[in-house]
Amino acid sequence: MANEPQPATLKELRSTLVGADSEFIVEQLDNESTLQQATEAWLLDQQIRLEAALGLVDKYKAEAEEAKAELATLKAGGLDPVGDSVTPERADTTSATDEWHRKIKDAMCRPGVDRMKATAIVNRENPGLRESMLSESRS
Repeated sequence: MANEPQPATLKELRSTLVGADSEFIVEQLDNESTLQQATEAWLLDQQIRLEAALGLVDKYKAEAEEAKAELATLKAGGLDPVGDSVTPERADTTSATDEWHRKIKDAMCRPGVDRMKATAIVNRENPGLRESMLSESRS
């Protein structure tokens, strides 16, 4: 009976099962697991956790791909997914002021572009829009 494996001690479990949480260690103490049994259980637990994490990664990748596809569909149809640009059927009723502000907001989405730079970009890329906006606001 002297060679019979003994239940692992708390100190043995903590030093052997690197990264094991308290709940797992207490479970092994409650089960009176040997060090070998606790190590095997820990490896199995790690495998289960890894597979669960990889499953979540796959799930989130699939969701991201779906969102990208939906965004591409919206953009291809001329719709703004955020809802702050003009839809094609309302384009003729959009004021120059609204269009100017929307274009500035869109330009600010570019990396490193603040409001001042965005305004300069919009004025340069859309000659006459600023003047239309100003004359609209004066009337």
